[in-house]
Amino acid sequence: MEHVPPGAARPTLGEKVPARAKAGDLVEIEVLVEHGAGEAATFPADLPALLHEGVRLADEASFGRGAPPQAVVDPGRPTRAHTLLKVPLVFLSKETQRTPMTLPPLRVVVLRRGGGDIEVCTSSHVVEIDQPTANTPSPKVRPSPASVPQRTRNERLQEIVGYLVLGVVAGALLAGLVAWLRRRPKVVPPPPPPPAPWRVALEQIEAASVAYETGKLATKPYYDRLSDAVRVYLGRIYRFDGLELTTDEILARLRKVPSPTLPFGDIASFLGDCDLVKFAGYPAPQDEGLAMADAARKLVRALSPYASGQSWMYAYADDERPTSKDEEAP
Repeated sequence: MEHVPPGAARPTLGEKVPARAKAGDLVEIEVLVEHGAGEAATFPADLPALLHEGVRLADEASFGRGAPPQAVVDPGRPTRAHTLLKVPLVFLSKETQRTPMTLPPLRVVVLRRGGGDIEVCTSSHVVEIDQPTANTPSPKVRPSPASVPQRTRNERLQEIVGYLVLGVVAGALLAGLVAWLRRRPKVVPPPPPPPAPWRVALEQIEAASVAYETGKLATKPYYDRLSDAVRVYLGRIYRFDGLELTTDEILARLRKVPSPTLPFGDIASFLGDCDLVKFAGYPAPQDEGLAMADAARKLVRALSPYASGQSWMYAYADDERPTSKDEEAP
């Protein structure tokens, strides 16, 4: 039974059926369906039931479970498309002579968008079926063909061997990478920047003051350490060796510094008082010695680059410039 909804165009069928075949051989029937673009053509799921006993599908169990046939749009007519349907059949004949067998009409379903599918049928065809030995008079039994050596493929073993080879290659690459990384020259991190000169001076003054106040340091060595801390600090700022120059030589160097904020009088007074104890043996009392430590701290802070908010105005060495760690005022 065919069914064409009103307003739908009947698809055109082109059928290709062999005129002769042998019983038991695979015979492929081709049906070329021309239909509208956007539609899909296929055989119904009950196709095996439409065939009679002498005609069978080659594999009834898998029929309709594969990929659906693809429609191809006609390049010359974009509104039309065609789909090639193939059916593998087997003709079974019990007759010893050539027997004509009828292939019944096959129903083709054209699926349309929105429903209203089209059902059309192919024509019936007569196929002459021969038995495999029907055309051979007095056939003789043929010997079996020569045996062919059979090799069994162990897929599981192949997977294991493949994984082992992959593991060996990956291990070799990893070992090479580790060896290369070990041979590379190691990058030595740069040494930490030296502490700021005013921090060093303040730490030395503080250590000498604590030792002097607790009685661990005598008066003369105490004044000597205060004087050395200030001398070294001045030398690092103005580029001279403060420990190798006398007080007069240091003051002569400082007179050449073009700085109106330089506490020249305080420096001369401090170094002179220290020399008085160091070289003249002046017995300074302890309270005066502690006041000398405060004077030394005051000089260091006055000459620091952040004293009273002043900018950097002294020619420090490149490795003595302030870092982010020393941004706070001493």
